[in-house]
Amino acid sequence: MKTTLNIYTTEKVKQIRKEKKFTREQVDIQLSFSSGANYISHIENGTDKSYNLYHSNELAKIFNCDIANFFPPPQEANSLLGISRY
Repeated sequence: MKTTLNIYTTEKVKQIRKEKKFTREQVDIQLSFSSGANYISHIENGTDKSYNLYHSNELAKIFNCDIANFFPPPQEANSLLGISRY
């Protein structure tokens, strides 16, 4: 089951992927998955888990962005995770 943080990250990666005009298959190939593996599709459709840190780092290279772009700012992350500072 995906956490709210996983869902947030998946949506941010999807948003950036679309802004950069990459298809899911193009990203699969860039990540060294075989054509037709549908790895990105499975993650974006919620049928697979989520990106791990290795994939997040590789996606940042592919999209020429900072890995931090995939994650919420700390205050928002704490809220998504249900963490209170006090």
